Amino acid sequence: MYSFLCKDVLQRCVDKWGFQMQLNIVVEELSELIKEICKARRGNENQFEIIDEIADVTIMLEQAKLIFEITEDELQDRMKFKVSRIEERLNRP
Repeated sequence: MYSFLCKDVLQRCVDKWGFQMQLNIVVEELSELIKEICKARRGNENQFEIIDEIADVTIMLEQAKLIFEITEDELQDRMKFKVSRIEERLNRP
């Protein structure tokens, strides 16, 4: 999906620190994004922080895909299904 994300580097992170630690970091990064979104909802000007946290979450989700051995095709199929379901809901009266 993101050609600049070297899967080798991400796999080395998993190999070095272990999948449990990396999954903990996935959760931490998600919570940091949630925190920044909450701040924005309160009116804070934190666009850069949100971009930064989305980048961190994206990187960690790529590692989660490696940990759980999720292929790009599998993920794309599920995403297409879910977007299709959203579209159906949007088209309902």
